[in-house]
Amino acid sequence: MKTFFFFFLVLIFLIGIVNAQEEEPKYNFGSAQGAKELTISPGSEATTKLYFYNIYGNRITHISLSVAEAPKNWDITIEPALHETTVSVSGVPKTIEENLFVEPPSDVAESIPANIPEGIEYISSPVGFVGAKPVKIKIKVPSDEKLGIVTNIRIDATAAWLGQTGTAAITQGRSFEYKVTVLSKEFTETILEKAPERKDEVVVVKEEEKVEEEKAPKVAEKEAQVGVPTSTFVGVVIVLLIIIAGLFIFFVMKKK
Repeated sequence: MKTFFFFFLVLIFLIGIVNAQEEEPKYNFGSAQGAKELTISPGSEATTKLYFYNIYGNRITHISLSVAEAPKNWDITIEPALHETTVSVSGVPKTIEENLFVEPPSDVAESIPANIPEGIEYISSPVGFVGAKPVKIKIKVPSDEKLGIVTNIRIDATAAWLGQTGTAAITQGRSFEYKVTVLSKEFTETILEKAPERKDEVVVVKEEEKVEEEKAPKVAEKEAQVGVPTSTFVGVVIVLLIIIAGLFIFFVMKKK
């Protein structure tokens, strides 16, 4: 009975090992973009970063990057560059091309650790600080590039997970876009067009208009004199009263 129980425990242990080895594959392609807008002066170079991590997967993520969109005369470089890597897939060595690989699981911490492994940078994420592998994107602008232009640069990334044969069984792609403005290093401000000087407006009046303006007050004076003065009006009233009184006396005397 004890022997049977011992073999039963060994069987369960072996089944657990097999199940662990045959764990369902999980693929994770975590990424973050350092900056989306850049300002570069002619003849200068700017460096920005992309970050890749693998928190939830249980397979190595192999990543290759390429410049998908950029001005023809601009120099865009990716570090690390595309290179060959030899991997062992189920005991069989295989050679693949990639810029980098990310092994699971990426470290997640509440704060940035004091000791950080070489080639790892911790970035902030919704789940905490994640240990990610950085990729440098260097953008160099020609010295004769025109100031003020705005252009777009796009970097395409492809993640691949190898199958039993050593070839990519599953792939996933995404793009990272940058808006680049070409400006001078030094700030300058120059008035390109002088504003017109302010001048007092001078109204030129023709001779005919002057004559009319000079005559206008005289007409007003004549109009002011139209009407009967008060003294003349009183005199007329007195004369009328005298005439009426005289007529009255004349008729009275005649009746007598």
